[in-house]
Amino acid sequence: MKLGIKKIEFIQAALCKDWSYMPRSGQIKLSNFISDSLQELPFTMDTGVFEEKWEKTSAGIRSVVNISGSIRQNRYESSAKMMDLLRGNYVFVITTNEGIKYIIGSIISPIKFSYTDSVSNISMSEYSFNAECETLHGALIDNN
Repeated sequence: MKLGIKKIEFIQAALCKDWSYMPRSGQIKLSNFISDSLQELPFTMDTGVFEEKWEKTSAGIRSVVNISGSIRQNRYESSAKMMDLLRGNYVFVITTNEGIKYIIGSIISPIKFSYTDSVSNISMSEYSFNAECETLHGALIDNN
């Protein structure tokens, strides 16, 4: 499944309650699990892609979620944010172009974040980013 992204938000995983007991439906009410507000990742429109792939491995069935896109911003503001995302353990909330919210990552299933500084000049940068998460439960849907 590959979907376009309208909005990307994130929160430190430490500010989220554990949802390891999640119902089989794969749906949770996000507001019951976070203890702080979400921060928005301002990405370049029409560059965000959300993809979830299920695969069978020797250890069982797992989901691999991949989020990618680009950000064009002030170099100093965006590089600090990119480094924070690289160092920390975050949960991402993705809103697709269809308006569905997916929750990716947790304390026990951290997101692997990476980025490349594609274009640089004195004041602006364009970053290509990728966030990947491997879980047993897959991306959760916010049923708010």
